[in-house]
Amino acid sequence: MIWTKLKTRLRHLLTLLLVLSLMLGSFLAGGITVSSLRAAENPAEFKVFWEAWDLVGAHFVDQDKVDFKAMTYGAIEGMLATLGDEGHTAFLPPEALEQHESSLEGEFEGIGAYVSLEDGWITIVAPIDGSPAEAAGILAGDVILAVDGENVEGRTLNQVIGLIRGPADTEVVLTIRHLEADEPVEIAITRGRITVASVNWTMIPGTDLAYL
Repeated sequence: MIWTKLKTRLRHLLTLLLVLSLMLGSFLAGGITVSSLRAAENPAEFKVFWEAWDLVGAHFVDQDKVDFKAMTYGAIEGMLATLGDEGHTAFLPPEALEQHESSLEGEFEGIGAYVSLEDGWITIVAPIDGSPAEAAGILAGDVILAVDGENVEGRTLNQVIGLIRGPADTEVVLTIRHLEADEPVEIAITRGRITVASVNWTMIPGTDLAYL
Protein backbone atom coordinates (compact mmCIF):
# COMPACT_ATOMS: atom_id res chain seq x y z
CA MET A 1 0.00 0.00 0.00
CA ILE A 2 2.85 2.36 0.84
CA TRP A 3 4.44 1.70 -2.57
CA THR A 4 1.10 2.31 -4.31
CA LYS A 5 0.68 5.66 -2.55
CA LEU A 6 4.27 6.58 -3.37
CA LYS A 7 3.78 5.75 -7.05
CA THR A 8 0.60 7.84 -7.12
CA ARG A 9 2.38 10.83 -5.58
CA LEU A 10 5.31 10.46 -7.98
CA ARG A 11 2.92 10.31 -10.92
CA HIS A 12 1.19 13.49 -9.76
CA LEU A 13 4.55 15.18 -9.22
CA LEU A 14 5.78 14.22 -12.69
CA THR A 15 2.53 15.46 -14.22
CA LEU A 16 2.91 18.79 -12.40
CA LEU A 17 6.53 19.14 -13.49
CA LEU A 18 5.53 18.41 -17.09
CA VAL A 19 2.80 21.04 -16.99
CA LEU A 20 5.12 23.62 -15.46
CA SER A 21 7.79 22.94 -18.06
CA LEU A 22 5.26 23.27 -20.86
CA MET A 23 4.00 26.53 -19.36
CA LEU A 24 7.54 27.89 -19.09
CA GLY A 25 8.32 26.92 -22.67
CA SER A 26 5.14 28.51 -23.95
CA PHE A 27 5.83 31.70 -21.99
CA LEU A 28 9.31 31.93 -23.47
CA ALA A 29 7.81 31.41 -26.91
CA GLY A 30 5.43 34.30 -26.32
CA GLY A 31 2.17 32.53 -25.50
CA ILE A 32 0.46 29.91 -23.36
CA THR A 33 -0.83 26.67 -24.81
CA VAL A 34 -4.23 25.82 -23.45
CA SER A 35 -3.73 22.10 -23.98
CA SER A 36 -0.68 22.05 -21.71
CA LEU A 37 -2.55 23.83 -18.93
CA ARG A 38 -5.49 21.49 -19.21
CA ALA A 39 -3.21 18.50 -18.75
CA ALA A 40 -3.40 19.21 -15.01
CA GLU A 41 -6.44 18.60 -12.85
CA ASN A 42 -8.38 21.89 -12.73
CA PRO A 43 -11.36 22.90 -10.60
CA ALA A 44 -14.71 22.77 -12.35
CA GLU A 45 -14.90 26.56 -12.07
CA PHE A 46 -12.10 26.83 -14.63
CA LYS A 47 -14.47 25.69 -17.39
CA VAL A 48 -15.94 29.15 -17.97
CA PHE A 49 -12.42 30.64 -17.84
CA TRP A 50 -11.20 28.38 -20.64
CA GLU A 51 -14.35 29.02 -22.66
CA ALA A 52 -13.63 32.77 -22.53
CA TRP A 53 -9.95 32.15 -23.32
CA ASP A 54 -10.83 30.03 -26.35
CA LEU A 55 -13.35 32.58 -27.63
CA VAL A 56 -10.76 35.34 -27.48
CA GLY A 57 -8.15 33.19 -29.19
CA ALA A 58 -10.51 32.08 -31.94
CA HIS A 59 -12.81 35.03 -32.57
CA PHE A 60 -11.37 38.30 -31.24
CA VAL A 61 -11.46 40.68 -34.19
CA ASP A 62 -7.94 42.11 -33.75
CA GLN A 63 -5.67 39.15 -33.05
CA ASP A 64 -2.56 41.36 -33.10
CA LYS A 65 -3.73 42.89 -29.84
CA VAL A 66 -4.15 39.56 -28.05
CA ASP A 67 -1.44 39.35 -25.40
CA PHE A 68 -1.69 36.01 -23.60
CA LYS A 69 0.80 37.02 -20.90
CA ALA A 70 -1.15 40.20 -20.15
CA MET A 71 -4.38 38.17 -20.10
CA THR A 72 -2.85 35.75 -17.62
CA TYR A 73 -1.54 38.52 -15.35
CA GLY A 74 -4.91 40.28 -15.54
CA ALA A 75 -6.75 37.09 -14.61
CA ILE A 76 -4.54 36.58 -11.56
CA GLU A 77 -4.94 40.21 -10.47
CA GLY A 78 -8.71 39.98 -10.88
CA MET A 79 -8.83 36.73 -8.91
CA LEU A 80 -6.92 38.24 -5.99
CA ALA A 81 -8.99 41.45 -6.12
CA THR A 82 -12.11 39.42 -5.27
CA LEU A 83 -10.55 38.64 -1.88
CA GLY A 84 -10.95 42.29 -0.87
CA ASP A 85 -7.57 42.30 0.86
CA GLU A 86 -6.15 45.50 -0.64
CA GLY A 87 -2.54 46.24 0.20
CA HIS A 88 -1.74 42.78 1.55
CA THR A 89 -2.59 40.09 -1.00
CA ALA A 90 -1.30 41.04 -4.42
CA PHE A 91 0.31 39.69 -7.57
CA LEU A 92 3.58 41.28 -8.65
CA PRO A 93 4.59 40.94 -12.31
CA PRO A 94 8.36 40.94 -12.90
CA GLU A 95 8.57 44.73 -13.36
CA ALA A 96 6.58 45.42 -10.19
CA LEU A 97 8.64 42.89 -8.26
CA GLU A 98 11.79 44.70 -9.33
CA GLN A 99 10.31 47.99 -8.08
CA HIS A 100 9.37 46.40 -4.78
CA GLU A 101 12.80 44.88 -4.24
CA SER A 102 14.56 48.15 -5.09
CA SER A 103 12.47 49.97 -2.48
CA LEU A 104 13.75 47.54 0.15
CA GLU A 105 17.37 48.34 -0.66
CA GLY A 106 17.16 51.77 0.95
CA GLU A 107 17.65 53.67 -2.32
CA PHE A 108 15.60 54.14 -5.48
CA GLU A 109 15.03 56.72 -8.20
CA GLY A 110 11.72 58.55 -8.30
CA ILE A 111 9.82 61.39 -6.64
CA GLY A 112 10.01 60.09 -3.07
CA ALA A 113 6.50 59.56 -1.73
CA TYR A 114 4.60 56.80 0.03
CA VAL A 115 1.37 55.91 -1.77
CA SER A 116 -1.58 53.59 -1.16
CA LEU A 117 -4.79 52.52 -2.87
CA GLU A 118 -7.79 53.98 -1.04
CA ASP A 119 -11.35 53.59 -2.31
CA GLY A 120 -10.02 52.92 -5.80
CA TRP A 121 -7.80 56.01 -5.90
CA ILE A 122 -4.02 56.24 -5.67
CA THR A 123 -3.43 58.45 -2.65
CA ILE A 124 -0.32 60.04 -1.18
CA VAL A 125 0.29 58.72 2.33
CA ALA A 126 3.20 61.11 2.87
CA PRO A 127 6.12 62.57 0.93
CA ILE A 128 9.54 61.43 2.13
CA ASP A 129 11.43 64.08 4.06
CA GLY A 130 13.72 66.06 1.77
CA SER A 131 12.37 64.40 -1.38
CA PRO A 132 11.52 66.01 -4.74
CA ALA A 133 7.86 65.29 -3.99
CA GLU A 134 8.02 67.30 -0.76
CA ALA A 135 9.88 70.15 -2.46
CA ALA A 136 7.26 70.27 -5.24
CA GLY A 137 4.38 70.65 -2.78
CA ILE A 138 2.98 67.09 -2.70
CA LEU A 139 0.95 66.64 0.49
CA ALA A 140 -0.44 63.75 2.50
CA GLY A 141 -3.95 62.97 1.30
CA ASP A 142 -3.37 64.15 -2.28
CA VAL A 143 -5.11 62.00 -4.87
CA ILE A 144 -3.20 61.21 -8.08
CA LEU A 145 -5.55 61.55 -11.06
CA ALA A 146 -3.06 61.33 -13.94
CA VAL A 147 0.63 60.81 -14.67
CA ASP A 148 2.06 62.73 -17.63
CA GLY A 149 -1.49 63.32 -18.82
CA GLU A 150 -2.43 59.63 -18.64
CA ASN A 151 -5.55 58.95 -16.56
CA VAL A 152 -4.75 56.41 -13.83
CA GLU A 153 -8.29 55.73 -12.65
CA GLY A 154 -8.75 51.98 -12.40
CA ARG A 155 -5.00 51.28 -12.51
CA THR A 156 -3.39 49.11 -9.87
CA LEU A 157 -1.04 50.58 -7.30
CA ASN A 158 2.00 48.94 -8.89
CA GLN A 159 1.03 50.17 -12.36
CA VAL A 160 0.86 53.77 -11.17
CA ILE A 161 4.12 53.47 -9.25
CA GLY A 162 5.70 52.20 -12.45
CA LEU A 163 4.52 55.32 -14.30
CA ILE A 164 5.77 57.69 -11.61
CA ARG A 165 9.18 56.16 -11.07
CA GLY A 166 12.01 56.84 -13.49
CA PRO A 167 15.65 57.83 -13.77
CA ALA A 168 16.94 60.68 -11.64
CA ASP A 169 16.98 64.14 -13.29
CA THR A 170 13.98 63.33 -15.50
CA GLU A 171 10.61 65.07 -15.11
CA VAL A 172 7.19 63.65 -14.41
CA VAL A 173 3.95 65.66 -14.27
CA LEU A 174 1.31 64.57 -11.78
CA THR A 175 -2.29 65.73 -11.92
CA ILE A 176 -3.23 66.06 -8.26
CA ARG A 177 -6.41 66.79 -6.34
CA HIS A 178 -5.55 68.25 -2.95
CA LEU A 179 -7.76 67.58 0.05
CA GLU A 180 -10.86 69.84 0.06
CA ALA A 181 -9.83 71.40 -3.28
CA ASP A 182 -12.41 71.77 -6.04
CA GLU A 183 -10.08 71.70 -9.02
CA PRO A 184 -7.06 69.48 -9.73
CA VAL A 185 -3.61 70.94 -10.31
CA GLU A 186 -0.64 69.79 -12.35
CA ILE A 187 2.67 69.51 -10.50
CA ALA A 188 5.93 68.95 -12.38
CA ILE A 189 8.51 67.04 -10.35
CA THR A 190 12.13 66.31 -11.24
CA ARG A 191 12.91 62.80 -10.10
CA GLY A 192 15.92 62.19 -7.89
CA ARG A 193 17.79 59.44 -6.08
CA ILE A 194 15.89 58.79 -2.88
CA THR A 195 17.59 57.42 0.21
CA VAL A 196 15.16 55.93 2.69
CA ALA A 197 16.29 55.70 6.32
CA SER A 198 15.58 52.35 7.93
CA VAL A 199 14.72 54.03 11.24
CA ASN A 200 13.85 57.62 12.18
CA TRP A 201 14.00 58.78 15.78
CA THR A 202 13.72 61.88 17.92
CA MET A 203 13.97 62.61 21.62
CA ILE A 204 10.71 63.35 23.44
CA PRO A 205 11.06 66.81 25.02
CA GLY A 206 11.40 66.80 28.79
CA THR A 207 12.06 63.06 29.03
CA ASP A 208 14.87 60.56 28.66
CA LEU A 209 12.80 58.68 26.03
CA ALA A 210 13.22 58.52 22.31
CA TYR A 211 10.39 58.13 19.80
CA LEU A 212 11.24 55.64 16.99
